[in-house]
Amino acid sequence: MRPIARFTVFLLSLALLVTAVAATAAPSVLLRKPNGQQVVLPLTANPIEVDARTGEIIATPAAKSGVVGDGWCPDQMTSAPVFSWPALSLRLSNGQLYRIPLASGTSPSWGALTTVWQVHTKASQGVPGDGWCPPIAAAPQFTVPLIAQPTSVVAGNETTLRWTSVGANTCSTSGSVYPQGVTQVDGWGPAMPTENGGTRLRPLTAGAYRFRLTCQKRQRRDLVRSIGNRLGNRPRWLMHGRPCPTGRPQSTIKLRAR
Repeated sequence: MRPIARFTVFLLSLALLVTAVAATAAPSVLLRKPNGQQVVLPLTANPIEVDARTGEIIATPAAKSGVVGDGWCPDQMTSAPVFSWPALSLRLSNGQLYRIPLASGTSPSWGALTTVWQVHTKASQGVPGDGWCPPIAAAPQFTVPLIAQPTSVVAGNETTLRWTSVGANTCSTSGSVYPQGVTQVDGWGPAMPTENGGTRLRPLTAGAYRFRLTCQKRQRRDLVRSIGNRLGNRPRWLMHGRPCPTGRPQSTIKLRAR
């Protein structure tokens, strides 16, 4: 009798432990997107409301907003989907509702053991600045393009480069081209600040110099400015725009020394 009694107590304790874990499990919504991907949105312990007439599901997210790259909030502008019912409505901290249209003809499913609502969304992503997804930061740009003063110098003399960029946190001189036999120019690179009121360079060898500056914050949003110095008595100042392989805007200034 005693061994049986101990075994019964053990089973009772185990049952209580499992019940406690299930009761404290955080609820969430699993977004099944049209492209096959899935996104999990953690919820608070507040009750989930379902409107039987419209099919609207109202839930309170654990986070105050989405995050770029979380699977739902994109890192570039997209068009907003046409709203329709049914919808998943997230009750935001400011009291407003952020509605995600759901695929028609589908109903949410509930996993009792995992406390997860599964829904099929009509769109594959949100829209930056739509109330849940954060707005996209402004693309880096040059407010003062890369310029050189003077535009013509004799080899061994100084020229000053200036530029100012906004929205960037790093600048690289990768892609700069020098005359044959020249591997670097003192004071230029490999990394430069995002703005500079005057960088003095002294090319020591006559020939064509192309100083290129790429300032960026994200790989998809960067800007390239390049300038070349022609050292000699009759310099040319050419400026034209052409797309980079990645579609980034670029302006080029070329000069040559003789």
